Amino acid sequence: MNDDHQITRRERMHLWGTGSVVGGRFRLLSPLGAGAMGEVWRAQHLTLATPVAVKLVDLAAQANREEAQSRFLQEAQAAARLQSPHVVRILDQGVEGQVAYLAMELLDGENLAHRLARCRRLPPAEIAALLRDLAHGLGEAHQSGTVHRDIKPANIFFARTREQEIAKLLDFGIAKIVGAPSDAFVQTQAGLVLGTPAYMSPEQVLGRPVDHRSDLWQLGVLGFECLTGSLPFHGNTLGDLFMQVCGGDAPQPSRVAGVSPTFDAWFARAVAKNREARFGSAADLADAFAVALKASANPTSEAWAAITGAANPIVRASKGKRSVLVGAVGGVLFATTALTALVIVDLHRGAPDDPAAAAPNQPEASPVLSAGVPASPAEPPPPAPAPTPAPA
Repeated sequence: MNDDHQITRRERMHLWGTGSVVGGRFRLLSPLGAGAMGEVWRAQHLTLATPVAVKLVDLAAQANREEAQSRFLQEAQAAARLQSPHVVRILDQGVEGQVAYLAMELLDGENLAHRLARCRRLPPAEIAALLRDLAHGLGEAHQSGTVHRDIKPANIFFARTREQEIAKLLDFGIAKIVGAPSDAFVQTQAGLVLGTPAYMSPEQVLGRPVDHRSDLWQLGVLGFECLTGSLPFHGNTLGDLFMQVCGGDAPQPSRVAGVSPTFDAWFARAVAKNREARFGSAADLADAFAVALKASANPTSEAWAAITGAANPIVRASKGKRSVLVGAVGGVLFATTALTALVIVDLHRGAPDDPAAAAPNQPEASPVLSAGVPASPAEPPPPAPAPTPAPA
């Protein structure tokens, strides 16, 4: 997007301002952040006097208003149908003139992207708690027929309450709802890839139909990043990255960051190329991580032996399909240039479009405007990846 278009979009986005009332119910108080699709404001419900976060999108500034409005509605529907405390709560949605709005609960805390930028890695016990929370939210989503498709640090929010801190899943902007007619638009777009490349599953890369197991792959990548401070799959180009995702060997967390080898088998199963070999559910994945954590204190325990025994045949089964995947992705790479323009977000964490929360009292050293919208223009780059063999 060129600078002229950015200026035009910015001018349009500020047609609303402090004191404006959206949807007849929400008075805008202060901006929290902005993404490529819109802005998020702290607001107040006029009659209930409760604080909320309101996301605003200028439909007139979108290249395809019909698609943007459809996706906005699908995002609201996907999250609103879930009642889990580990999914951001949707309060209202609508369109007023050229502006689409989405009202959500206002959260206090920070997103995982900011936490990793500050801490680089999380202790395994904290990762176990994070995966457990996300398993609750994703489990309900999957049971309802919703596949998130964009699980990454910017879309995970640590919300603080008076008693505790819990993880919440945000941004259902590219979620797939089984049977929803709004997803038909995507299915007719040849070569369209939805997701953030570094977290995408092989089936996403290849443009094949996805189910809940694609989310489980992304959850595994997220766990690896939290454990090691780096992403498991790398590439100097989008094509190189996709070749690694579809055909490269899964790295071992213990060799990347010196963590316990009990996590190696867990990660190998989480990102098995053959999705039939992955964990059956988000709960299974979180439980297995907890077992690996427990076994890390005693690698000779029965728990460790069980994980190792379960992972070895899975890895072998996964490798059996690798040549097929490499051949398929090779065909995809003929269209890499066009594909790059269609991929949503960026090669690493991506600039989130759909913030849903705010942390008004964060210290200046770690400002958080909203869940998914970094306060600073860029995050520190990840550590340099280990050399990987060139794909055959």
